[in-house]
Amino acid sequence: MNQPKISIYVPAYNCETTITKCLDSLLAQTYPQAEIVVVNDGSTDKTGEILANYATSCRVITQANQGLGKTRRNAIAACTGEYVATVDADDYVTPNWLTDCITAMTENNADVGMFGFVSVDQEGHELKYGLKREYQAELLSSVETVQRLGKDELKNMSWGFITKREYWLQVLEHLTASRYYEDVASTYKVMMQANRVALIPGTYYYYVQAEGTITKTPSINQVTDLERIKQQLQADLTGPYQPLLTDWIFHITMMQYQILSLIGGHGTQLKQLKQDILANIPAGMSKAERIKVLLVRMNLYSHFYGSIKKLRNI
Repeated sequence: MNQPKISIYVPAYNCETTITKCLDSLLAQTYPQAEIVVVNDGSTDKTGEILANYATSCRVITQANQGLGKTRRNAIAACTGEYVATVDADDYVTPNWLTDCITAMTENNADVGMFGFVSVDQEGHELKYGLKREYQAELLSSVETVQRLGKDELKNMSWGFITKREYWLQVLEHLTASRYYEDVASTYKVMMQANRVALIPGTYYYYVQAEGTITKTPSINQVTDLERIKQQLQADLTGPYQPLLTDWIFHITMMQYQILSLIGGHGTQLKQLKQDILANIPAGMSKAERIKVLLVRMNLYSHFYGSIKKLRNI
């Protein structure tokens, strides 16, 4: 089997309690042609000291603090593999992650491989209502992949797939244009370049949920960030992708409505978002989406948000 070189990059910032488990899981990979690139983004805790212990087994790059988007951009630029994957410093993967993914991609002549994940707490216990995905084996075109991303059937997570480094190099600017949702702003752009996308059965990635992550606390800046992404989608989704725009705009507008509902106030903006949602309801909504639309229609979304979170894996 062809064994192309894969670069795995890890953005690291003040992750002294998690980085060891993360890197040990990468060093335990059964795949032989892997490069690990860690970018220490000006950490002020003991992250730098810990990374010094990995200097012989990983490429460790230290920089002044630049934020996640620029750190990811710098990491991808430093990677030398034909393929690129990323793991957050809080998270970890199974030992057969790379081997299984590259095998499936090679056998199916795919240039992207998307794999399953599960949300866990800091002790490794699966979260009952956490995000998770496990895919059935399937081959998708770029249009089908972008369609499913827009429907939220595939997740817009930069760590949720392996792809050619050259695809990421084409979208580096979008990693810094978005402060909160760089995954949403960039993943579809990667997939639009793909010839074939392989969905890979199995759960390989452990997504650790802890307090204080970057998107936990709702803010008006997140709404603004999402508005920029909507404008970019309207410019990008043309030709065979144009019919997919309704689903994308619907889901992002719903995200904006959710954030403003949690913040409180902003009545005029919420009213406009509600109108936009109800005027652009896509066909074939899931059960969870139908419930959300009903709550938006009745102005009850914020009151039931705790229950809504439980619906996201329906």
